[in-house]
Amino acid sequence: SELGLAPPPSSSVPSASSIEAAVPPELEARRQEIIARAESIEREDFFTMLGVAHDAPVDVIQSAYFALAKRWHPDRLPAGLGSVRDLTARVFSRLSEASQTLTDMEKRARYVELVKQGGGTPEEQAKVNLIMEAQVEHQKAEILLKKGDLIGAEKLAAQATAKDPEQPDYSALLAWVRASRVGASLDEVAASIRQLDDVITASPRHQKALWYRGSLLKRIGRDNAAHSDFRQLVELDSRHVDAAREIRLFEMRKGEGDGKGSPKGSSPKGESKGLFGGLFKK
Repeated sequence: SELGLAPPPSSSVPSASSIEAAVPPELEARRQEIIARAESIEREDFFTMLGVAHDAPVDVIQSAYFALAKRWHPDRLPAGLGSVRDLTARVFSRLSEASQTLTDMEKRARYVELVKQGGGTPEEQAKVNLIMEAQVEHQKAEILLKKGDLIGAEKLAAQATAKDPEQPDYSALLAWVRASRVGASLDEVAASIRQLDDVITASPRHQKALWYRGSLLKRIGRDNAAHSDFRQLVELDSRHVDAAREIRLFEMRKGEGDGKGSPKGSSPKGESKGLFGGLFKK
């Protein structure tokens, strides 16, 4: 060309204007319909997908399915709409699942109960699947933590938290694992304490979060703040042996300090500085 630019290769993606010119209006309308249906069907229950009443008999459900199958089977997709074949197959798969479930009386009875509980849509089922996956990953993370595999535990704990961020157990475990790694930085310990602060603010009686935070506060020299967490933990569970031991140790140190004067290097308020002391405020 006059500007010295090489012409685009023949394999380049056509522009939107060229596609619109090449695709007849009726095919473009069908393409848009497929895109919209593939999205909306994820939020519908099986009855809505097939357009039948909740008490529809099996023959009505089968008739509705066969009519829809003729339109949504991917093999019946018009030429020129290959780009939305996967979406068409998704719609057809949902319709088939709906028909198979609603024409099997045992499956239908279980499904109706699920709908009554507010579920029954693919979108809701996907959420349930994520929650179940998160539960399994959290359990595996706890096992790896006990084995001392902090890298594996952190990976699984992070996955569980990402899939179900509202579950305080997952967030608390992730904070603890990250702060427990060998060579954890000051910023990482600080971030873990803040994360545990959030968990305890939302769930004040969360025992694991209180234990984790108390242990981290003790590690950085915030003995009074740690003692407060351990004390609250024992009030929630009088049989928490580890928290009770920490309280006894704290009171023994405090008694020694009272008898001999303030220990050298201690802060006026009774907080030992520790490795990170003074840099954290609860």
